[in-house]
Formats: sequence, C-alpha cells, structure tokens
Amino acid sequence: MRLFQTILGVVLAKPLIAAQLPSAMEQSLANGGPHRDSFYDLPPLADPSLVQPGILLKAQAFTKLTPFSVPPNTALSRILYTTNNLNGTQQFPAGLFATAGPSSHRALWYRHQSPFTLAEAGFAVVAPHFNLSMWLTPLGFARTELLREIEGGISVSAQLYLSGEHIVQDGWNEAWYADAYASLANPGRKTFRGRMLVLQGTNDIYVSYEVMAATVQDTCASYPDNDLEFIVVNGVGHVPNLDATRRTWIEWIDDRFAGQEIENKGCGVKEDRKSFLPIERYLLMDNSFTQWAGAPEYSYELPLAA
Repeated sequence: MRLFQTILGVVLAKPLIAAQLPSAMEQSLANGGPHRDSFYDLPPLADPSLVQPGILLKAQAFTKLTPFSVPPNTALSRILYTTNNLNGTQQFPAGLFATAGPSSHRALWYRHQSPFTLAEAGFAVVAPHFNLSMWLTPLGFARTELLREIEGGISVSAQLYLSGEHIVQDGWNEAWYADAYASLANPGRKTFRGRMLVLQGTNDIYVSYEVMAATVQDTCASYPDNDLEFIVVNGVGHVPNLDATRRTWIEWIDDRFAGQEIENKGCGVKEDRKSFLPIERYLLMDNSFTQWAGAPEYSYELPLAA
C-alpha cells in the first residue's frame, strides 16, 4: 500500500456558528478544520520560546480516511512540528490561516494536480504549509483584517491583494528586507546539484514567463555547465501547468529515483510546447471543484453509479 504523508501546522481559528449553513469552503474541511480537529490539540507548553526548530510535537501514523477525499489504495499520516520562518523566528507552521492550508482540505487542495498523482505513482508525498507576508498600506492592513476574518485562501488573497490598488507601501521592493527576502526565497541565480526541470506556462499570472525566462538565462550564464531543462507551455496558467505537463514531470521524477543516467544537454535548453488545437478551444482552468456529499461512512467505487 502506498503511503501518502502530509505535514501539518497548528493554528486555532474561531469555531463555526451551528445555525449557519456550511459554505462550500467549510464543507471541504476535513474534520471541520483545524479549529475542530482534535489532532491539533496540544498540552500547554511551559515556555514556547524554549521549543527549538525541528521538534516533533505530535505524530499520527495512521489517519482515519473517512473525513478525507483521497484516492483508493492510499494512506495518510500527519505530524505537527516546529520550524523557523524566514527571519529565524521559531513558529508552529500552518501559514496565516490554518483552515486555508492544503492539508486541512478533504482533497488536500491540489488533488490529482500533484499529490494524488504522485501517491498513485508509488511516491510518499510530504506537504508542509507555508506563508508569506508583505509591508502594507492602511488599505493593505484593512484587506488583511478582512482576510483574517473570513480565513481566506489563495484565491481570496489574489482578489484582495492583486487588485491594482495601493496595497503595499511605495518603495517596499527597494528596502533592505526585500533584498533579504529575495536572497532567502529566490531559487534562481544560484548554483545547484544534479538535474533541474523548470516547467513554465506563458499565461502564469503568479510567476510570469518573462521573469522565469530571465532567471533561467541569468542562472545558466553564471553556471553554464549545470544541467537545466526549461519547458515552456503555451497558453497555460500556474496550477493548470501541472495538468498540462503531468506525464513529463511524473516520468522525470521516476527516472531520478530509478537512477537513470541522461545526457547533460546543457543549461537552459528550452523546449516550446504548443497546443494541438487552437488554444481558445481548450478549458484553461478548472470550472468546478469537489464538494463533500453524503456521510463519512459512505464510500463509492464510482460516484456516478450511486
């Protein structure tokens, strides 16, 4: 049996009001989310500041699967642990809002776009939470408070912060903290070991093609003997890129685990992939999402046959 493992964080959020009808987001939370899931309950720490990064706080070797929507023939484990954030401060990881974390979701958020595909291919998948922060204007702080109140995720954040309004302070990207963050978080323009595969969609609004192409070019100019393959997929967005290139990255990962030797084609070798049909004929992103139906004790080999 394949192992499907996910690393979780611990943050408590306000409970739901019983009289409220559950929203689609609330229905999608396994065990009601971290604020209602007993797995997140920990005994009081005498002095949390003394807890060092890398400490395992809790382990659940075998997680009950009925609250989750994972594929058949997979298993789930969960752990709570401590780590460092980017400025070196000890924290309990789960991002800004635990309910928005992938591992709080019945289908682990990305579903077959990455974790389920890898698990079904025989890999153990470890999926930690993470979060980012920025220097905000008063409007930005107000948006953050709204985001906190509704415990919004990535899609809500995009609507609140990528609206074109004055969300961040002028010159924020010229201050010392922007360079410090970039040096820690930017994987480009640094050397690396082994082979690297970069998959980029031309319609990615989160990681633009132009930025990625420049980063690959600069990296390979500094380290021309490294092995970096750059695949560009025409008309594809950020997460849909995982669907468009699924066979490529599954085979690439499988070859790495198998120790298959592949000739080094050089650094920055680019492959442009275009659609067979005109791009406007394709569904470019999901137009629906999985919603929980029935009681946890129900199961189906094929839902449409119910």
